Amino acid sequence: MNQVPTQTPRPRRGRVAAVLAASAVIGLAVLIGVRVKETLADRAAVVQTQAKDANAKKEQAAVTVTSPKPATWRPVVLATGSLAPAQEADVGFKLGGKLAKVHVEVGALVKPGQLLANVEASEASAQSQAATAGVRAAEIQLEMAMDQKRRVDKLFETNAISEVEKTTTDQRVKLAEAQLAGARAQARLAGTQVHNATLTAPFAGLITRVPAGIGAIVGPGMPLFHIEDTTTLKLNATLTEGDAHLVQVGDEIEVDGRKGKVTAVLPSLDAMTRRVPMVAEIPNSGPEPLFARAFVRATIAVPREISVLSLPGTARKPGSQDEIVTVENGAAKIKHVVLDTAADGTLFVREGLTEKDVVLVSPSGEMVDGQPLTIATAKPAAAPASSPGAEPTASPTQAP
Repeated sequence: MNQVPTQTPRPRRGRVAAVLAASAVIGLAVLIGVRVKETLADRAAVVQTQAKDANAKKEQAAVTVTSPKPATWRPVVLATGSLAPAQEADVGFKLGGKLAKVHVEVGALVKPGQLLANVEASEASAQSQAATAGVRAAEIQLEMAMDQKRRVDKLFETNAISEVEKTTTDQRVKLAEAQLAGARAQARLAGTQVHNATLTAPFAGLITRVPAGIGAIVGPGMPLFHIEDTTTLKLNATLTEGDAHLVQVGDEIEVDGRKGKVTAVLPSLDAMTRRVPMVAEIPNSGPEPLFARAFVRATIAVPREISVLSLPGTARKPGSQDEIVTVENGAAKIKHVVLDTAADGTLFVREGLTEKDVVLVSPSGEMVDGQPLTIATAKPAAAPASSPGAEPTASPTQAP
């Protein structure tokens, strides 16, 4: 009798594991949802707190204001720039050849025309001697032609020779004169070649570069020496547009205790810095000269009085160099101004403010445009402690 195979029942262990995994997933999803809800609630609370803080800042105590007062002032303009020699040059031979001798060393002070070096010039010297001999030969030929011309002229006066012979003699004299002029030109050219074998200083100055040694073959125009005239330095600096209107050619400028003169204020902005280029000359003689190519700060005491508006020193916005807070329609309005600072701290505003503006006496460093303000009793602006011609202290805002 055939026996029918029975089906083995599926183990219950797999079903239990699947149920537990599903339960874990559902629990994790519920936990994540709860945490997301709590996070959103915390964020909403933070936003609400920030809004309350912002409103609290706006609801501050009443501020004291003042009005700018007209005054006169002699400003001080600050400028930064680099010092350069009044004149400098790379010097080399016009004639190429073998460097024969160097007569100066680095650091030597030379005079105009002082010998710096020589190149070998034996060939040029020989050519010069040959040219000199050619000049002497041309001079003899001219003397012979002139002697013959005198004899022909006497014979022509007695009608002993024809006019054609006299003309021929005259032409020979002119030819000899032309040959002499050509020989002299050749001699000058050869002499110039000999002269070009020596190198001299074009102006008085300091030697800052010399060849390492002799024997090298140098080409025409190759720079071998560098000479600088540092007895006078040239300051190349830049100014703001506002300061450029105050400075004029001839104004006195001071660099590290040395006084000079402004020589140029260009009516054009530098393409890179968008500032106004200025040039000044600084005498540099003395035991402790300034260093050429140094980066320096210069002070220009403007000798002319200008009209300004005075404010208390506390009117400048804390943390800023050129910001004043005014009141417009009951709200704060921050203005950028051009100002100087007197020795007692009084502010002298040159640009950016009018007499009709209402200025906060002691603004907050966190004040922003549009912030509502409550105005208290107005306070008059501080009178200038110094006279119009007194020495001012330049505001840092004038420095680049």
